[in-house]
Amino acid sequence: MDRKEHILPKGSGCIVLVEVIPGAKESEISGVNKWRGSLRIRVAAEAKDDAANRELVGFLSVMLGIREDGVRITAGTKSRQKVLHIDVPQERAAQILRGA
Repeated sequence: MDRKEHILPKGSGCIVLVEVIPGAKESEISGVNKWRGSLRIRVAAEAKDDAANRELVGFLSVMLGIREDGVRITAGTKSRQKVLHIDVPQERAAQILRGA
């Protein structure tokens, strides 16, 4: 089975590959894009003036129970495809994000 993993270990935290869909009524995890190997997240903000990025960081920090500075966009700030570094161990992040 050729399956791409979207939550990867990185030091004491993890890397999460995300596909962001702006303009939703509410922020939510809407599934996994298996072809891209990314977690699909709909955010309740438009992709304008960095609003969608701020909503994404805030949404994930609340879900994971960490401060907003524990979620950082390391690549893709101007793209729907983003790479995030999260200050949570891979196992814990996977448990919370996959269970949502």
